Amino acid sequence: MKIKRPKILIYLPNLQGGGAENVITILSNEFIKLNQKVLLVVDHKHGPNLKNLSKKIDLYSLDTSNFLKRLYLLLYILRKNNPCIFLSTLTSANILGFLATSLLGMRHKHFVRVAAHHTWSIKYANSIKRKLGLYFMVFIFRYCGNIISVSKSVTNDLKSNWKINGNKIHTISNPFKIDVRTFDLSSNKSTSSFLSLKSKSNISILSSGRFVYQKGFNFLLDTFFDFQKDFPGSSLTILGEGPQHNALFLRAKELKISHLVNLPGYVDDIAKYFLAADVFVLTSLWEGMPNVLLDAFSYNLPIIATDSPGGTAEMLEYGSLGALIPVNDKNALLSELNNILKFKYLSGFDRKILFKKYSPSNIAVEYLEAFF
Repeated sequence: MKIKRPKILIYLPNLQGGGAENVITILSNEFIKLNQKVLLVVDHKHGPNLKNLSKKIDLYSLDTSNFLKRLYLLLYILRKNNPCIFLSTLTSANILGFLATSLLGMRHKHFVRVAAHHTWSIKYANSIKRKLGLYFMVFIFRYCGNIISVSKSVTNDLKSNWKINGNKIHTISNPFKIDVRTFDLSSNKSTSSFLSLKSKSNISILSSGRFVYQKGFNFLLDTFFDFQKDFPGSSLTILGEGPQHNALFLRAKELKISHLVNLPGYVDDIAKYFLAADVFVLTSLWEGMPNVLLDAFSYNLPIIATDSPGGTAEMLEYGSLGALIPVNDKNALLSELNNILKFKYLSGFDRKILFKKYSPSNIAVEYLEAFF
């Protein structure tokens, strides 16, 4: 297969609907708008983001999960195309990318994207294989050419806890693409209409993310079990997919609240869920930069989030844009759910300022400035 020489080569496992996949899709499209040539390499060509890619992006699939085959094919693609910049994201792609660029003498071209707080990722790794991979990432951080960190907290963790040279780290936030139509719709959720919650006996709670231990969905479900006793008829909806999806559904059945819990999986149309919600709750044990908070902002929802290691507190401006609670503190979450009317930022906060900060065009320019 003949592939024209790209200026920027990007590698990640697939194009599923997770945060990293969404970010790379947005960035790739923006690079095209900025007249960059982009070759996107994936292990497997599947996922909902496939349809969101610009037709001008050259997409190449390795079509294998075998480590050595992927390394061989990646070596071939890098040598054949000799890109100016090579960007990788997610642990498996970062490891393969580092090995390939090391063998080809291209480390200086390699930008390793780090999207999570590394210390806590290691602390709560759910298998020996994953923990070893994350420890190997520390070696990669020290010897790769460049690092893209998604938040100040992630950068500080790399510098303070792992002694990574700060000169090679570029701290760049994730881009956020807002649908102007849904922004206009959600702007009708004024403070006055939100005050109607005072008379409500049922509150719609929304959360979203990959169904893994990191997201703290078991804690959220157990807290909701207590909350619905005082607010009968309330509901909990969690958007996303992942290995713990079925276990969470079974836990809801065990608590006899499955009729109040909605786990629709990955959805293309998030608007109807955000517009129907009264509050957004993020219960992560650690994060990198949770873009889902920007979704909540775009639909004018009040936010309750755990003050976990990572970029959550930064995004909420350390409590001024939403409530921050300790990790796994049920009483704190119950208290905030009972006091969601205190979120006065809904009436005066200009969301357009925040969206300009995270606009795809601005973030893409920051990447290009780091690259070149």
